[in-house]
Amino acid sequence: MQLIPVLLVAIVLAAPMGVGRLDGYAVETSMTLAAVFTPLVVLMAFQWWVVRRCRRQVILGQVRRGMRRLDRWDHRIRWLIVLHLAVVVFVYGWVDCVRTFTGDLVLVDECAALLPSMLALLGGWWWHYPLERLLRDAPLVRAMDTGRVWYHMPARATYVLQQARTHIMLMLAPLLLIVGANEAVTSLLAHTMTDAPPWVGELASVGATATVFLFAPLLARVVLAVEPIASGELRDDLMNVCRAHNIGVRNILVWRTGGAMINAAVMGLIAPLRYVMLTDGLLEQMERDQVIAVMAHEIGHARRHHLPWMLVAMLGLLGALSIGIGAILHGVGQLPIEWTEFSVAITELAAILVALIMALLCFGWISRRFERQADTFAAQHISGMTRQSDEDARAITPAAVHSVAGALGSIAALNAVDPRRSNWRHGSIQWRQEYLHSIAGKPILQLAIDRLVRWVKIGATVLFVVFAAYQWSIWSGPEAGASQEDSASPIVDSEDTP
Repeated sequence: MQLIPVLLVAIVLAAPMGVGRLDGYAVETSMTLAAVFTPLVVLMAFQWWVVRRCRRQVILGQVRRGMRRLDRWDHRIRWLIVLHLAVVVFVYGWVDCVRTFTGDLVLVDECAALLPSMLALLGGWWWHYPLERLLRDAPLVRAMDTGRVWYHMPARATYVLQQARTHIMLMLAPLLLIVGANEAVTSLLAHTMTDAPPWVGELASVGATATVFLFAPLLARVVLAVEPIASGELRDDLMNVCRAHNIGVRNILVWRTGGAMINAAVMGLIAPLRYVMLTDGLLEQMERDQVIAVMAHEIGHARRHHLPWMLVAMLGLLGALSIGIGAILHGVGQLPIEWTEFSVAITELAAILVALIMALLCFGWISRRFERQADTFAAQHISGMTRQSDEDARAITPAAVHSVAGALGSIAALNAVDPRRSNWRHGSIQWRQEYLHSIAGKPILQLAIDRLVRWVKIGATVLFVVFAAYQWSIWSGPEAGASQEDSASPIVDSEDTP
């Protein structure tokens, strides 16, 4: 779900590449507004019907079938919202239409352009509320009999706000801050350093992005309902996991979700700004050894430096693909074809789409291997591996595998997720459990996943360095200014386009 806000922001930022900007393809404002709002209203009405039908199946006892159908349609509707925004931005010039009302103010036009899609996502959770309440209230009697914690279902508006904070704002807030910081820096440089070389603006943008990214964990504390975990035996056990691997954290936080989510996360590149968050449902409904396994998994992400390496990998992939796509487009431009402004725009959009899909596929594969390594790290920790005594632990123990695989199974069960359900970034629960069982008894320091991830990091570094060198050659070349002006189309020069 967190990929959706990223794609929506990316589409709005790519608005200048759209067909709607071309001369002769201008669209009336009324037509643009109709194209924006009419499909979303129809889509929301359809989602209401789907949820209503699935709720009827749950009432009739067909819980698994109803929830599986709802999950499928939720997935499709979210991607339709993304596709819809792409169409209205690239074809109908939605962002330009917004700017006729707001002007090109820092972050205001982008937020206004995103608003209809965000309201559509919120509408989905609004329709889900009666079904979610039905599912939440169903195990009430059993929870009272067994003494398990039961969470009262919040009011409808509170429920929607919780979903928005967790699934949208956690990613959207830092993204918008990065966009706003870059816009502000670009505007400032344009007014104060008109003769500056291109690399100055690029370096300032990178600095602004890095600053927001570094302090993003502090923003998460504002966006989410979190509080420090209470002192006691559990906190001591969790802190011992950090100390065992020399990982500093600012605090361990309880993520208050009203029991609606069983999850954990680690945020922050450096110890003074690093937080580990565990949801209330996870702490109160899972066994102690499983909570420790989840904590070790999150510390594994920090110990193996997955977050910065994911950034390097993504930048390297996008950079390498942009170079490759640019070369291909340049070659296509040499074909004996009469290019028009429209055909050039369509070709460039298709190339960008192909590059984005390839980057997402590669990034998903890398992310799943990082998750597998974090699962492995948790099993290594429980088997006795620490920062100071790696050599004392010899093999992955069956007990460690049982704890980590059991934690994954509990997370799936408590979140009502099918273990076979695939996940772009994490892989399916079943896939991860089968892998864990396969490493039981194997040498603790000679596992294939650690070698594979090491090669992934080397490959990502090579791609990143190649892209950085390529960019520097453009910025520092003797014709840097001219190359920046002529970069609008790698297929044909603008003056040669009819």
